[in-house]
Formats: sequence, structure tokens, C-alpha cells
Amino acid sequence: MCRAAPCSGHLEDNDISPLDANPEPIDFGTEPNPPATVVPHAVDPESARRLWELSEQLLAR
Repeated sequence: MCRAAPCSGHLEDNDISPLDANPEPIDFGTEPNPPATVVPHAVDPESARRLWELSEQLLAR
């Protein structure tokens, strides 16, 4: 969730990364270049809101 400025998406190589609705699992360490796509949960406003609220709760402790 962008609070200061409008969000335009995730960027890769000076372009907006495409959304991958059916991402394949990534085996880190074996793939030299992970995919440059964006998974749906990374741009979900509800997920962003929950993460923001959880972060605030954890920092308030």
C-alpha cells in the first residue's frame, strides 16, 4: 500500500512487471534469474493493509 504517492506497480528493467496469475515455485539458488513477474498477493490491497497493521502492532511493543 503506497501512502505517500500513487502506486504504479512493480518495476523491472524500466518497465512495469506483468502479473503472473499462476506462478511456479522458485527454487532459489538453482535459477540464475528468477522470473520478473508479480504474483497476485504482492499487489493485493487487503494483504498490504493487514501487513501494515501487523507491522504497526509489532513496532508498538
